[in-house]
Amino acid sequence: MKSDVSVQRVLSLAIASVIAMAAADAASALPIVADGTHVDASGQTVAGNPGYLGHAMSAVNGGSITASDMTLSTSGEQASGAIASGVGSRIELSNSTIATSGYVSPGVNATDGGKIVADGVSFSSTGNNGRGVEASGAGSDVTFNGGRITTAAMYADGVRANADGVVNIGRDSAGQGTVITNHGGSVGLLAGSSTAGASGTINAVGATVNSNGPAAFAGGAGARLNISESTINSLSSGVVATLGGQAVVESTTIRAGRADRINSHGVSADNGAHVDVRDTSISTIGARSYGLYATTAGSIDAASTNISTTGLNSHGAMVDSADSRITVAGGQVSTTGQEAYGLYSTAGTINASDLDITTTGLGSIGVFARGTDAVLSLSNSTVTSGDRGHGAAALGGAQLNIIDSSLTATGTNGNGVTARNAGTRVNVNGSTLRTSAADSHGVLLSDSASVNIDGGSIA
Repeated sequence: MKSDVSVQRVLSLAIASVIAMAAADAASALPIVADGTHVDASGQTVAGNPGYLGHAMSAVNGGSITASDMTLSTSGEQASGAIASGVGSRIELSNSTIATSGYVSPGVNATDGGKIVADGVSFSSTGNNGRGVEASGAGSDVTFNGGRITTAAMYADGVRANADGVVNIGRDSAGQGTVITNHGGSVGLLAGSSTAGASGTINAVGATVNSNGPAAFAGGAGARLNISESTINSLSSGVVATLGGQAVVESTTIRAGRADRINSHGVSADNGAHVDVRDTSISTIGARSYGLYATTAGSIDAASTNISTTGLNSHGAMVDSADSRITVAGGQVSTTGQEAYGLYSTAGTINASDLDITTTGLGSIGVFARGTDAVLSLSNSTVTSGDRGHGAAALGGAQLNIIDSSLTATGTNGNGVTARNAGTRVNVNGSTLRTSAADSHGVLLSDSASVNIDGGSIA
């Protein structure tokens, strides 16, 4: 009997030892490499080798990996959580977590034609340039559905597409969108770069971007940024297109800036870039933070878009160079800060129609054209301005056209239309001009400005 007990104890110890060894092996599984082969993996914890290029999971030379419920981590420099490199290389990863801590160590990385599909994956990084998702090179493609991307360090962008790479951000199988949170002044969605020849495409649907730096950036002639049904929260600027980059923003909420910052615009386009905005809500806080801003040959077309600003000199829409243009059709523009104009051109063209414009801050003009290169046209719209704020104003040789619109100046010293300086031309066709307070005029001219009024009424 005693010997039987001893045998059982020996067997129990042996079984426990096997289980412990298996657990240890699972806890320290070797990096997964598919080099021209296929690998299936599930439920493993994998750490990349320490040092340079110590990836946790990699598919190369046409290899493929299908993995789920994984825990991946890396600590080395340029060590990706999961990387697919080369044409035909592919990774499918679901319901997993990735953490990196090294310099330039992305979570999910497709290069040189590799492809990755991630569903319900959560990523975090602590290293500089530790991007969440990256696609670089023609044919490189990442689809990242749902999950979370969190970066903590400098230049650690949430998502980047470069050198013709493509990243698609969408909803996971449960219908949940991706939440992207980045710190350190980095960019939430970065297509291209800050060089003129840069390229890359990001398509984001149902995403939430929380950014300390610009939330979305398209830089370079080949950069494309398409955002829809998303929420953008930035302590800096919302959507920026530059150096010929292009962006489309649709059915999205953009909140930009903070009280102690300046120049935090909702949507901006410069240096030949263009942005289309549709069915979108834009709000900014902080001084000189415009809802829409186009400069140096930049252009913006906005439709059915609501804009609100709260800071000093924070205009609803502004152009300030002769070759810049903004078109706004439908929606509302509201400003509450001092000298915060609804629409403002100091050079360049604004064409606006079917708008409801309200300015309530001291000295805030509804629509304002100022300077010889400024052209502003408003049609089928209503404008209401507050104390010392004119409905419309033109100065310094500007051209202002008011067509089939209603302008009401409600505050003292607020005129329906003010025009000043030689060369300034104002055309008012079929419009109503009203004032309701002391020292206010329907139309006030000075210094050889000219106004042509055809139809409408002045009260």
